[in-house]
Amino acid sequence: MYSSSFIYDNMFTMKSGLGIHTSNSYSNIRGPSLLVRIWNYFPFFSKPKLNIIYEPEIYPKIYSPVKDFKGYDTNTSIGSPGVVRRKYLRIAVENTGRAVAQECVAKLRILKNISDDLENPETEQKILQWSTEKNIRENIGVGANSLLNIVFSQDLKYSNKFAFVGTRMSLNGPDLPRIEDAFNDGDFDFEVVIKAIDGTSIRGVYRLKVTKNWLELTMKSTK
Repeated sequence: MYSSSFIYDNMFTMKSGLGIHTSNSYSNIRGPSLLVRIWNYFPFFSKPKLNIIYEPEIYPKIYSPVKDFKGYDTNTSIGSPGVVRRKYLRIAVENTGRAVAQECVAKLRILKNISDDLENPETEQKILQWSTEKNIRENIGVGANSLLNIVFSQDLKYSNKFAFVGTRMSLNGPDLPRIEDAFNDGDFDFEVVIKAIDGTSIRGVYRLKVTKNWLELTMKSTK
């Protein structure tokens, strides 16, 4: 049988091999506790954690801003639109975990369409564009957050469409937004799934209300 002193000595020797400060006496352990040191050593405990924030009533300039857009080609079929006014609906994705959430990709999928156009927007998943540098992949640091474009409307109407999914192709011009991303007036239920490269993910479900007045575009969380 091994003595208790032998067991304790070898237990602490093993932990020393993991880069944890050890001692043959509990009273001599210095710095952070062994539990904290083990937590920081193993990657399993150092993962990102995503959370969604959407507070348009409190912070409308962040979550539902109205801005000018000048990116359309002057040779579009409707002529030169000049400066277009847009309303954007956005969510913030924050990382409350212990590691960077790397290469986060967000996808929107229509769940329910209550409108006169049951074909658009398409029900396939659509990759959304982050509000930073036109990215579709975003790194979110520990304790940080990034804004994600969800849907937008504008005072330039065509094809009887009044809002559009915030995809890269529809947001940035020079062509007009894609019909495949377009909403008629009506109500739409959709989900947004944000997923980091390590598999960390979060899902939000929303109801979008589209009217013929572009400034009345709203959405609310349903889950």
